[in-house]
Amino acid sequence: MEQQFSVIVTKPGHDTVRIGPIPWRHEADSISANLNQQLHSTAAPEGTHSASAPYDPEQPHLPLLALNAYALAEQMTAEPDGDPEARFPDLYSRFAAQIGYDERGPAMWSTACMYADAMTAEPGTEQEPAEDEDLRAEIASLRAELEQARAEVPPAVTVDELAQLIHAADVHVNDGDYPSWDDLSNTPGLGKDDVRKAARWLLKRLSISALTAPACTCRAEPVHQAGCDAVGEHQ
Repeated sequence: MEQQFSVIVTKPGHDTVRIGPIPWRHEADSISANLNQQLHSTAAPEGTHSASAPYDPEQPHLPLLALNAYALAEQMTAEPDGDPEARFPDLYSRFAAQIGYDERGPAMWSTACMYADAMTAEPGTEQEPAEDEDLRAEIASLRAELEQARAEVPPAVTVDELAQLIHAADVHVNDGDYPSWDDLSNTPGLGKDDVRKAARWLLKRLSISALTAPACTCRAEPVHQAGCDAVGEHQ
């Protein structure tokens, strides 16, 4: 089985926090370094330190965040209040550490905040005074945008599902003269494991949903769009 990694945040006087599993060591190192850089501007207790390590499935872990505004908004509404020291790394700290210097970060977080406000706003409360038509219209617009975002969140495609699609494409381009999925080796690093590695690489860079009609189903930034047609063919 391919090795996975985690980030371990040690906080004197508080429970240790683990984040994972993380598929690549360099990503775990990056998240760890970004969390350490935040220590001077957060409420983390003195002596807090973050480091990457091999993933231990026997330990409790916080998962990696889904980097889309709707999923972040749902997490915002569920995040508990409490001692800031005990909460570190809180949702924003984890988001900032995970997205790093990606220029989409500020806009994504701002949109998530608006979605979270729309999720929690109730008609007739002080957030929506009857005499303020502009505010009422803004909240209605945000609710409509939120519903659209909810509808556009694609169903998850598992690593195995995508791996088998990739393998099916190999069978197709070889006119069937290719080993079936069941015939591929289960030896670590070979056969099925090698195809799964390619699937993990794609899922890290694209959000892919399964469609009944053959079409490109990747939702990617323009920098990844060149791979769109290839992924669509795997459907």
